[in-house]
Amino acid sequence: METLDQYSQSPVEGMYVNESVKKHLNTIGKWNKFLAIIGFIGIGFMVIFGITATFVGASIRVPNMPQTGFFGLIYLVFALFYYFPTKYLYNSSKYLIQATNENSQMSLEQGVENLKSFFKFIGIFTIVIISIYILIFLFAIVGIGLLKSF
Repeated sequence: METLDQYSQSPVEGMYVNESVKKHLNTIGKWNKFLAIIGFIGIGFMVIFGITATFVGASIRVPNMPQTGFFGLIYLVFALFYYFPTKYLYNSSKYLIQATNENSQMSLEQGVENLKSFFKFIGIFTIVIISIYILIFLFAIVGIGLLKSF
């Protein structure tokens, strides 16, 4: 197994890990772990709320309102989407802390790879949400134009 110490003494492809970088990676790992745990707690609340809202909403009939149990299902879907970046963040923390404690190059690579996956997921999700906002805006403009033509 390769260690970080091997790389801290001789540059590999122009990069190396010194004690300062190891300290920063360890701090990143700890903050990743904290945020991931908060994320898992949030997912737990979302699941509890989603299940409760689904069953309570399904049993309540409000005139001229859509089925309110549907909103609980939306929360469950959001909890599912939220799980994946949180899992990437947690795995990143686990590997980064392990890499700095054990001087493991393989753990460092896995930690950085999971951190990359976290940011990639969040980036794609952000692009999707912005695209949805743009579509809503365009439909609103078209709808206002159609209303004015009447």
